Amino acid sequence: MNLRMRMFYDANAPLADGFRRKELLSISNEDFESKHGFIQWAFPTPESSNQVSNAPILDLETAVWLAEKPDVSVFLEAMTVRFLEFLSVNQHWKQRYNHNHLRISRAILSLRLLHSWELADWFYNKVKAVLGRACNGLLQHRMKGCVVVQAEWELPLSFSLFHKGG
Repeated sequence: MNLRMRMFYDANAPLADGFRRKELLSISNEDFESKHGFIQWAFPTPESSNQVSNAPILDLETAVWLAEKPDVSVFLEAMTVRFLEFLSVNQHWKQRYNHNHLRISRAILSLRLLHSWELADWFYNKVKAVLGRACNGLLQHRMKGCVVVQAEWELPLSFSLFHKGG
């Protein structure tokens, strides 16, 4: 069991860039864009972060524990909506290379592991809808990154992602 994850989700410790879990739902769009550690806490995965060295790594025991907690499911649903709100009012992420693409990939994987494939697919389809309008315009300007990014989000999940430890 990842003790830091337990502290964040149960004890409400301010481990996500100084934010507590409940505070993530109301952070400003500026903080959402500029702070880079909170997304690993909001949407944990078994993969380490190349950008945030102290990001939590989800192990199997912790994933089962989180997936069985109703309050975590409610939080993931609310955080997914908050992420979509952020994406829908900001245009800068609709370019070929942007760190928000990695955040989207992380959220989809985390939702598949901790909540449901249905919520992950719903989020994916909503992101594609927001991005779709931009992709049409971007493709006219010969920026083909939209196709590459969308293909990455459609990769299947492998249970071999989990490893011992965390």
